[in-house]
Amino acid sequence: LTEESIRRNDSQLKTIKDRTVALEYDLKQAKEMLDSEERASEKIKEVYDLIEEFSKRKGGEAPSINDCQELFKKLRTDYKEEYHMFNIEALAVPLVLPQITDYFSKWRPLDPDHLIYGVDLMKEWREILVDTVNTSIFTDRLSAYDRLLWEGWLPALRRASLTWDPRDHMEPMLRVIEMWLPVLPEWMKENILEQVIIPRIDDRVSSWDPLTDSVPIHSWLVPWLTVLGDRLQPVLAPIRQKLAKALRLWNPTDHSAMAILKPWCGVWTPATMSAFLAQNVVPKLEQCLDTMNLNPRENKKYEEWYSCMSWMGMISPDTMASIVTKYFFPRWYAALCQWLDSPRVILNEVKMWYREWDQRIPPQIRDYPTIKENLRRGMVALMESSQGLRVSFRSSATSPGRSCSTSSSTYSYEVLIHEFKFLSYFI
Repeated sequence: LTEESIRRNDSQLKTIKDRTVALEYDLKQAKEMLDSEERASEKIKEVYDLIEEFSKRKGGEAPSINDCQELFKKLRTDYKEEYHMFNIEALAVPLVLPQITDYFSKWRPLDPDHLIYGVDLMKEWREILVDTVNTSIFTDRLSAYDRLLWEGWLPALRRASLTWDPRDHMEPMLRVIEMWLPVLPEWMKENILEQVIIPRIDDRVSSWDPLTDSVPIHSWLVPWLTVLGDRLQPVLAPIRQKLAKALRLWNPTDHSAMAILKPWCGVWTPATMSAFLAQNVVPKLEQCLDTMNLNPRENKKYEEWYSCMSWMGMISPDTMASIVTKYFFPRWYAALCQWLDSPRVILNEVKMWYREWDQRIPPQIRDYPTIKENLRRGMVALMESSQGLRVSFRSSATSPGRSCSTSSSTYSYEVLIHEFKFLSYFI
């Protein structure tokens, strides 16, 4: 053999050996694949036999809900790949849904004794059926768990809602919703709140009359805020309209209005509450102070004043100071001057009257310049009257922001308090 032949034969031998190794590897891979497929086929057959045998159980041997749970736990644990590959969870619908439907047909959602009825059961099914790792949010297909809720659980709640009165049975339904919300998928939560709860509340608000209804609406509506949140906003507008209508004939000495409006302070936005009060309450306070009888012999308690000042916590000090300045002090000053100029005036009685009104001014508005100026004007009138001067003719010619005496206009309220001895009685 020539050297060339030897090299060629050696190369061919190496090629044959390499091909043999490759074929042996392919054969091994094929055998492994065949074994794997045989095992997979056996597992599939096991799954099929398990489900087939389970579904054939009838009569007294019919599977219970607990049996169904054990089946799906076994399938998900022992046949994990097959469970996901063949979407075996979907079998829960034909196997479990009839039992879930029957179970919740006995549920009375508004019965306090049934508050936790079925909650733990559905939590267990959620653990079994819901795959939090492999679940895709981009699907239009309802999961088996969602269908169990939608077709087995929700109809009972819908039936109960048809006879539910949000006014008289607020708490039972609220407790049920709070109990079940953590168990429900997000889309079903929205559906229940928007399609079941809010329409019933809206209907009840439509029939509510603040003048005749003995149950305050906030007592059964405000608690829903924790669950409904901003979804309640469309319902609040009609409430404000009805309250505004009810306040048309309201008198501030009737404290029921504050009892009705105060609970809404944390519900309506500050701007909404401020606008509502400005439109419906402030004009009533202005009218009340503008018509209040200031004669101490005829009106000893001044209930109108205290009723108006009780709104201080809801109405801003700026607004209240403006009301007092415009609608109380002009009449108060005129009454003071008229009393001082009366023939049988007893100055000490007038001083006492002034002192009482000075003490009635709420501390929240006492330091406002307009308030201090009007009190100063009254003090100046007392001083001038004690000197034998008439003051009534100045009351109509002098604005609330100006002194009724040129000679005393430079004195501030504080200076007058400390300087004039005749007023020491009420300092």
